[in-house]
Amino acid sequence: MMTSRVWMVASIALVMFAGCAAELDKGGAADEGDDLEGLEFESAELRADAAGSPFRGELRLGQLEADSLTRRLPYHYWSFNAAAGSQVFIDLASREGSDMFVALMVPHRGGYRVIAVNDDCYSGTLNACLRTTLPDAPSYAVLATTYQYIRRGIPTPANYHVTVHCDDESGCGEARSCGSRGLPECPAGQFCAFADGTCGADDRGGVCQPIPEVCITLYDPVCGCDGRNYSNGCAAANHGISVAYPGECVEENGCQRSGCSRQLCVEAGVDVATTCEWREEYACFDEARCERQDDGRCGWTRTRELAACLGSSGL
Repeated sequence: MMTSRVWMVASIALVMFAGCAAELDKGGAADEGDDLEGLEFESAELRADAAGSPFRGELRLGQLEADSLTRRLPYHYWSFNAAAGSQVFIDLASREGSDMFVALMVPHRGGYRVIAVNDDCYSGTLNACLRTTLPDAPSYAVLATTYQYIRRGIPTPANYHVTVHCDDESGCGEARSCGSRGLPECPAGQFCAFADGTCGADDRGGVCQPIPEVCITLYDPVCGCDGRNYSNGCAAANHGISVAYPGECVEENGCQRSGCSRQLCVEAGVDVATTCEWREEYACFDEARCERQDDGRCGWTRTRELAACLGSSGL
């Protein structure tokens, strides 16, 4: 548990930091002459299980963590590791309208030294973010607090989430992050792989993975994040698509594609066994709509495009 002396030093350090940080340009890095040493606490006290500790734990690259600041504890620290020289994107997002402030710190003379700060990720936003190249250091830490506290000394409650993304083609010693705001697309030959079921719906993003060139023929259907069915997860990745969930895609209206060649439109959850043979007309259903029809049953909506395709196939 943090000692009273350490708490006092940490509190004084934050007051000193607030004064120094006010002299920095928004989003700028500290000059070498700006010794924003601050936040001097003993290494042994950097434990997530320490009662009342502002240290919240270690962030893995691409991992999203949500937490809350209080008037009693208006600032948090998160540590992370990455290869020196890597470019990272640190994203501190407000979850309910509080103006956030983020700082990147490195170990320095028994404490931590601030090397970059930001309080406005983009014009008109309450989020804070940093894109920077990591210096050579044994570890790194992120300070998460509010503009009100760091600039004016007013302890302000806030709900937030924080993520450290790898923004470097080298992978920062791990996989490169992607699929979140502020991050570039994956390089050629790779796709953005999201954890199953997320499909990039939140700020945690994904990681760049190589597109597989060869996949096994095992039929273990999955629904891709693009709403299409694939024979297995590798087949989805081969098209640069992450998996939304196992099994055939279920349409919003309770219908799903089925059959060995996805040529049937049936009720969701109904297993239909068919022979595994390919017919030319089956390709017509790739772009067709599987949905509930006027009679209440699931079926293919007969558009002019589908009729024309089936007609050209001799049906």
